[in-house]
Amino acid sequence: MKDYSLVIKKDDNYILSYSIKSGEIIAKLANGEKYIVPYNSEDEKSILAKMEKQAKNASFIPLKRIEKVATFFCLIVVLPLATYNVILNGAIGAGGLALAILATVSYSVKMLSSILAKRDISKLNYFLDNQQALNEDVNINNIDKFTLKDLKRMMTNVEKTESSSLLKNEDNTKVANILIKR
Repeated sequence: MKDYSLVIKKDDNYILSYSIKSGEIIAKLANGEKYIVPYNSEDEKSILAKMEKQAKNASFIPLKRIEKVATFFCLIVVLPLATYNVILNGAIGAGGLALAILATVSYSVKMLSSILAKRDISKLNYFLDNQQALNEDVNINNIDKFTLKDLKRMMTNVEKTESSSLLKNEDNTKVANILIKR
């Protein structure tokens, strides 16, 4: 899970992920620290609950209109003009080209980060809305292994399985919670 607590008060204990090794739970925090506790199922459930609460509060800072316009302007106008200036004036125009490239790259990275954050938060919200129906192997700790498309495909399979009378266990109960492997 990624840290999308950017617009709320920073939490030094924001949990990004955890793993279970040698009878210990090792939680990786957003501030770079690792928190280690002896394993027990209550602590694992508590960590998962905290991570789900963090996911419910996830938000991103949308780009302002001026930043979008600046990115477009740098890509379409400034960068080609600076390149043309270098062609005409040689080394004299190189400084302008360097500034144009710097502005273009920085705005483009900011725009791409915003798009990826929005997509990731959409995936988190979809997971939280459908968490009960998904396989228990899919949880907030390993949600980054799946795409939104994977989660939707899993839900489609669960819905098909639940509505199908063809798929039954030996005791005549429906098979549920199918996990799609990549």
